[in-house]
Amino acid sequence: MLSSTPVRRLMAALAGSLAALAGAAVIATPAAAADDPDDGPILLEEVVGTATCNPDRQEWTVDWLVGTNEFTTGTIVRWEVVGLNPTSTSGAITRPGVYILSSSAGWTNLMRKGHSVIPWSTGLRSATLNVWFYFTATGQTSQTPSTGTVAIPEGCGPTA
Repeated sequence: MLSSTPVRRLMAALAGSLAALAGAAVIATPAAAADDPDDGPILLEEVVGTATCNPDRQEWTVDWLVGTNEFTTGTIVRWEVVGLNPTSTSGAITRPGVYILSSSAGWTNLMRKGHSVIPWSTGLRSATLNVWFYFTATGQTSQTPSTGTVAIPEGCGPTA
């Protein structure tokens, strides 16, 4: 008789709901989003840039934004702008261990910023930023970089 009381039915329904929520939480964790164990987890980072021409200074610049689509925080462990002297890039992305907020991709105010100055004398017609991340929740560092490439603005550069 005690098992059919309204209080017991309510308690059983609540217990079942809590068990279902706990199962859903385990499935939604970043560690559970692993691909093949040999490849590590699927980590989605975003590296984007906007180029501007500065003809008075005979250079072009790129303003970089770096963020992640993951529900985990992380840090930048290494970066490079291909073919460019490291001192030509400044901003938060250049500081070792800079913190990357979870789900920051697409939110300009949450993404980490950088700025590259590219003299025309380098001959570069595009700039590629490679970034390697360490993700806190998984304890793993990306084996391949996240990459963003920006072309020199049209009509920018020395005229022949």
